[in-house]
Amino acid sequence: MQHCLLAELIACWAGRHLGYSQKVKGLPVQNANQCVSEDVAELASEITRYLQNHYCVADTLEGISQWWILRQRLQEERSRVEQAMEYLCTQGIVETHRLPDGAILYSPTAVKKDARTTN
Repeated sequence: MQHCLLAELIACWAGRHLGYSQKVKGLPVQNANQCVSEDVAELASEITRYLQNHYCVADTLEGISQWWILRQRLQEERSRVEQAMEYLCTQGIVETHRLPDGAILYSPTAVKKDARTTN
């Protein structure tokens, strides 16, 4: 599946919010109408989300790969884990305990001895 629209949106966003012209440091910017594969479009979306929160950044491909992408994925994964744990709490699968420092500790819900089944 090709994502031409996403490429156009990213180019538009970059042009408006980052002040990019058709050339960045003498290098031509890719045509906004260029179609990309689904995995490249997803990666471009990750980079765009990172740029929305860190609009004064600049880095090499190596730095982007090692720092921007990893940082964005960790932040998004933490959010998903938090949502999953909240869901598991509402389902009665895990329970929470607040530690003295305010951090929340998650553990399996205590099972009453009479409710356990033996195999």
